[in-house]
Amino acid sequence: MRRLTDKETQGLKLQRGDTADQHYPAAARRDAVDGIVLVDLLLNIEGQVLEAQVIAESPPGFGFGLAALDTAKTFEFINPFRSQVLLSKEVAFLP
Repeated sequence: MRRLTDKETQGLKLQRGDTADQHYPAAARRDAVDGIVLVDLLLNIEGQVLEAQVIAESPPGFGFGLAALDTAKTFEFINPFRSQVLLSKEVAFLP
């Protein structure tokens, strides 16, 4: 397994998955609070997410981290590397 560079990550094509809006925390939406979460994703050979972990969450305390994990676990990428890869991806919640 290897970690992809930013340039390699930008080249990955998201094939399917939920939008962040589908998992937007209700209280944050009600209060018009936006959030950004950085997650690490472990992809299998087929491009499905095997594991996801929150690296950074802003602002904390609104549930954006959990919502980003719920979103990220639905992602499926076209994985041209034909091996397990680790990458970082930003999930943005904008009201």
